[in-house]
Amino acid sequence: MEVRMNAGMENSTKTSIVIAEDHTLVREGIKKILEPTERFTILGEASGADTAIAELERVNPDLMLLDIGLPEKSGIEVLYTIREKGLQTKVIILTMHENELMAKQAILAGARAYILKDFTPQGLLETINKVIGGAIVLPQQFDHLREEIGQALKKGKTGKKPRSFEEDPLYKLSK
Repeated sequence: MEVRMNAGMENSTKTSIVIAEDHTLVREGIKKILEPTERFTILGEASGADTAIAELERVNPDLMLLDIGLPEKSGIEVLYTIREKGLQTKVIILTMHENELMAKQAILAGARAYILKDFTPQGLLETINKVIGGAIVLPQQFDHLREEIGQALKKGKTGKKPRSFEEDPLYKLSK
């Protein structure tokens, strides 16, 4: 799914990126995909939620690739923190969870994309370019959510932070 927010936005400079992923092999794989393109600069890496937030504040990247199941806090909690701190970094959620509720929750919490880790390298590059260009991207199997999420975003409805993250189903992923 793709919803254009600022269609046609051109970016002639390199896109700065922070990768927040707790699996070293996955982080290294992402770097191997991004580095040869010369369109991206990797400014930082994080293997946990608290480090991810600190890296965002330290380097202020254009984009963060964020694993939804980080140690310490879920990626959704990180999204709420990003929003609360007023950071403008665009976020792409990386996940192995093909879960409609998680996808909606992530987008409404501020993610610009929710992609599955079985994505192709070319698919990752295309998603990054779409997000930098202003689109919101979801897996094709969630296309039916396009209208619902688009309407919620147009009305300014965003996900509400749970009173307690222990109530959040994603909280268990971070433990």
